[in-house]
Amino acid sequence: MGKVAARSPKGEALMQDPEARRHIADTIRTHWKAWVDEKLPALGGRTPREAVTDSGGREAVEALLLDAERRGKEDPTTGEMNRDGIRLARKLLGLIKS
Repeated sequence: MGKVAARSPKGEALMQDPEARRHIADTIRTHWKAWVDEKLPALGGRTPREAVTDSGGREAVEALLLDAERRGKEDPTTGEMNRDGIRLARKLLGLIKS
């Protein structure tokens, strides 16, 4: 398991600013909304939206999302925001219903 990164004083101060938090959260959400339509080498050049149409592709997309979740746990600054973004990606891809 990876080492948990410590939040820097500058990062800590930034995350106390509600406007900065909203901006960071919006940026992360925008990334995950776009990610579902990005051609990815890990999916043989397909987009996640294309890949989830078959069982092998669905498993590969899920593996990428699980890896992103694991890596996100190591970031005390944006980990929760990334988990929310990954949840959004799963919804957009039909991997979860709600």
